[in-house]
Amino acid sequence: MFEKMDEQLLDAMCDRLKPALYTENSFVVREGDPVDEMLFIIRGKLLSFTTNGGRTGFFNSDHLKPGDFCGEELLTWALDPNSNTNLPISTRTVEALTERMRCVTCVVCGGVEVGEEGGCGESAAVGASETGGA
Repeated sequence: MFEKMDEQLLDAMCDRLKPALYTENSFVVREGDPVDEMLFIIRGKLLSFTTNGGRTGFFNSDHLKPGDFCGEELLTWALDPNSNTNLPISTRTVEALTERMRCVTCVVCGGVEVGEEGGCGESAAVGASETGGA
């Protein structure tokens, strides 16, 4: 996905990365909620799963680890010239599995301002997340 982006877009994303910290069992995003940020995992593990079958109609789950990311729906939406103004909807629920899960979030994609703090989705209000140093 990132190999298709030009250097200017990648630089814009990197300039807007913010550190975030999630506690064990907190939800980063819930299936069906708007995706307003991308999350890049630095430390810890996440569980990503569907609760109603997701896009394929099948229930599935996957573990995310350092180097993985979520919220790619936002990037696809921001890069599509035909997207409407509504944010994309998450097709998965993402939950922190480790006690102190550290990540960075990208709040601007494709030059479009889409959020300000938290994780990729519901952000700090849902799951005891707090902004902290990396």
